[in-house]
Amino acid sequence: MALKLLTGFCMFESMIKKSRALTVVLFGVTLLAGCASTHTSPPVVAAADVDKERVVLQAQALETTLVRLQRVQSLAWPILKTNADLCGKTVRPSLGLSLVDVKALAAMAGGLRAEDVASTGFADRIYVAAVAAGGPADKAGIKAQEQVIEVGAVPTAGKSLATVAADLATIMKAAKTISLKIAAPHAEPRDILVAPETICNYPVRLLNSETINAFADGSKITMLKGMTKVAGDPQLRLVIAHELAHNIMRHPQKIVRNAAISGGWLLGPVAAELGWILDEGADVIGQKPPVSFESRGIQLTTWPYGKSFEREADYVGMYLLARSGADLSEVETLFSTFASEHPGNTWVGLSHPTTPERLLTVKATRVEIEDKRKEGKPLLPQGWQAQTATK
Repeated sequence: MALKLLTGFCMFESMIKKSRALTVVLFGVTLLAGCASTHTSPPVVAAADVDKERVVLQAQALETTLVRLQRVQSLAWPILKTNADLCGKTVRPSLGLSLVDVKALAAMAGGLRAEDVASTGFADRIYVAAVAAGGPADKAGIKAQEQVIEVGAVPTAGKSLATVAADLATIMKAAKTISLKIAAPHAEPRDILVAPETICNYPVRLLNSETINAFADGSKITMLKGMTKVAGDPQLRLVIAHELAHNIMRHPQKIVRNAAISGGWLLGPVAAELGWILDEGADVIGQKPPVSFESRGIQLTTWPYGKSFEREADYVGMYLLARSGADLSEVETLFSTFASEHPGNTWVGLSHPTTPERLLTVKATRVEIEDKRKEGKPLLPQGWQAQTATK
């Protein structure tokens, strides 16, 4: 009897589950039946053709990314090289090239997978991503997108990008010339000797972000894709020099120290959270401020001296740019671009001085540099202390 009851219960439970499943299916069909439909007949394209077009478009995306990186590396090279004496002990030997593999390429382009990169013709090997114009690799005839077969007579096959880069850095510290085996697409490998040159050890990387910005963290310079899309070469040079100045003057480290001493690390997050609440309330009543309370709260993290560091980076950056031999006549138009893209910065200065102040400061610095050139004086900022970079 118990077995019959159990069997009956199981059958009943099974019927319930099937009923629920049927209900879900019927509900889904009802929803689909109620969906709007199309009335025209677009051309039907073959899946194989879609796949071919996908590869073409992904190859174009990769090419665009590599061209941007090439541009940034080429603009940065003379700034990093000519100011090596101002970087103190933070220098390194460099060939003026960047290495990459399919994973790094996919991350750099953004939105792609390693297999997408491979489908465009890149093998699972180490490649030259960019060659800085005027650098040692450029002088030796190395081109972007060529394969790196050997580094110091040691094959790179089977090694990770990090390992190959580390091997190259180790060899450069001990040797005056580096032997590389390079292979262009569909060509025989060739042996090349390259002599590294000393530059500031603040590598410049390109980050896939549409934000119009760049930043320094004390060890490197990061350029966002959005900045490369709106700034011309003269303006982009100033951005690189500005961020290099931040690193040379140790501003990132000073901000951390000042925030710890002033309590900014504690006050900033609390103020930002309270600011967000105020912003939400202001939005509800239709009185949203032009500068959010949350942004004002976040600025407490870098308070005090945040704006002073930015002014100094603008000032010192102009000297770094002048020492690299760059033309200074058009660089201040960078701030016209900033004003066009972010007009609020023309009257509000949170982490940075207002855009008009920065523009006029750069102009005045250009006049100061021109006067020093006429008088034959060293191109060093007023009050410059050489030991700054060595601490």
